[in-house]
Amino acid sequence: MMIETIEDHTIHTRFLSSNSRVLDLGANRGSFSQAMITRFGCQCVAVEPNPKLFEKIEPHELLKKYNLAIAHFSGSVNFNVSEVSVSSSIVYRSKLHSKTITVSCKPLEEFVVELGWTGVDLIKMDIEGAEINVFHECSDSFLKSIGQITVEFHDHNGTVSKYEVKELIKRFESLGFRCYSKYLGCYYDTLFINQSLCPISIGEYLWIRHIIRNQQGLQRRFQKLLAAASS
Repeated sequence: MMIETIEDHTIHTRFLSSNSRVLDLGANRGSFSQAMITRFGCQCVAVEPNPKLFEKIEPHELLKKYNLAIAHFSGSVNFNVSEVSVSSSIVYRSKLHSKTITVSCKPLEEFVVELGWTGVDLIKMDIEGAEINVFHECSDSFLKSIGQITVEFHDHNGTVSKYEVKELIKRFESLGFRCYSKYLGCYYDTLFINQSLCPISIGEYLWIRHIIRNQQGLQRRFQKLLAAASS
């Protein structure tokens, strides 16, 4: 059914090719962008606000990188740095963040307009709790120009609430997106598929949402059992 998880983010691969435009938000060291370039040979833009991580994104002719934060406003913002690289965020959490720096920031829609793109085939978003406000700032017309969005929502650690995520899902569904969450009980790995740009049948959607998710859940449990048995 072409549903795959690449660098911990689920995507639908049938709608991606060498002509695709991919936006990697919260790029960290650029592993997702590099994986997409290797797999599809597509154009990628990596956005990472942490200057130390940004420097570690390896250059590639198909990759452009920007050292800034995607936020719900334009200007500058406090960016809270964690010793755990994947936990740095503009959303402050006292148990995680050891220092604060100032970085440039832009709204998502404004940033895409500045790229000169009229649409995006895939957005990967892993911005540590800022995702809800970023989406709220996006217009309906802009969201409808995106083929797929794979998001790590941070309800699993309490940075955002499940209610906020569920309300956002309702908005996406009203705009013609189908929603698939890899995990039961949280939205750690959630995929939105735009029916207008990436049409899938109701049968395929139900297969993905129920059969594929259950298979993946059984695989994760089996792997945990093997790990426990070998330790």
